[in-house]
Amino acid sequence: MEIKELITLLQSFDIPENTYQCEPISSGYIHSSYKVLVESTPVCVLQKFNTRVFSNPEFVYQNFQFASPFLRSTDYTHFEWMPTKQGEPFLEDQENNLWRLLSFVPKSQNLESIESEAQAFQCGRILGAFHRLVSDANPTSLKEPIEKFHDLTFRLDEFEEAKKTGQSERIKKIQPLLTDITILSDFLSKKPEGNPVRVCHNDTKLSNVLFDRNSQEGLCLVDLDTVGPGYFYYDFGDMARTVIGTKSEDDFSKDKPELNLNYLGAMLSGMKASKLVLSNEEIKALTYGLVLLPFLHGIRALTDYLYADIYYKVSYPEQNWDRANQLLNFSKLAHGNLKAITQNMNAVWGHQNL
Repeated sequence: MEIKELITLLQSFDIPENTYQCEPISSGYIHSSYKVLVESTPVCVLQKFNTRVFSNPEFVYQNFQFASPFLRSTDYTHFEWMPTKQGEPFLEDQENNLWRLLSFVPKSQNLESIESEAQAFQCGRILGAFHRLVSDANPTSLKEPIEKFHDLTFRLDEFEEAKKTGQSERIKKIQPLLTDITILSDFLSKKPEGNPVRVCHNDTKLSNVLFDRNSQEGLCLVDLDTVGPGYFYYDFGDMARTVIGTKSEDDFSKDKPELNLNYLGAMLSGMKASKLVLSNEEIKALTYGLVLLPFLHGIRALTDYLYADIYYKVSYPEQNWDRANQLLNFSKLAHGNLKAITQNMNAVWGHQNL
């Protein structure tokens, strides 16, 4: 969409009259996003909402409104969903596209990769602060914004169907991955017991963590579209896969990822510093989450690859293939280093019988 058309859309939202500029935001796999600026200073984010992925946008809004009041604290930065002048959460354009506006967190930035233990610590602290703040919220009050988002059986069933009905050339190409997928899915079929259902963010990758541009302190988690019921190991595993790997999330070079256990220890220390309370069962399940979440994302990317890229935005034809390989390699790496990961967790949390 032309920039001038975006400026016209802004006139329908309940924001002060001003001379606004818009710049596209290239990151993000789902929505089309634009930074809205006044005199080069970002003030909000305009997004074309992807209703193909989020078929019930009202659920996303309701969950945001439910969780948002809990996320007000001196150690956690708050941001707003900004309504239209008619008080609606979305603006519908002439082509029936939905648009929404979110406030921009001042002097904030996100990171492409972790470069220090201090950054890893801040990621863990923000994850812990989020869960500490919503720990009293009732997860049954939330809708599932994407049905069965982290349901392993459902995702594997989708993958099996794609192996039968997807593009034949791509079905042939994925065959070398099937042995590792079977080994990992067998391990993950033994789901941890005794974990309480929590209000979860459900998309805690590094790019959704905001840092203060000057102090490098963690500020908050953004992109609350997937907030819903879940287990803590979902959010831990999703964050850890992008914090403790030696490759950034979008680095699709041929080099295989490695685990940085120092970053893992720093992330765990940050969680502990947030004063989050976890049960012993939840701590035991963290290693499972570290294998599960990259596996789930890898299977989803591979399924989308077989269906010729209908879910994720891709900038080149083999991008989903590259995503899937990186994610599944990370899951395999975590599975192969469970003992070292567990020792690391014992050292930080003091549970000797994990």
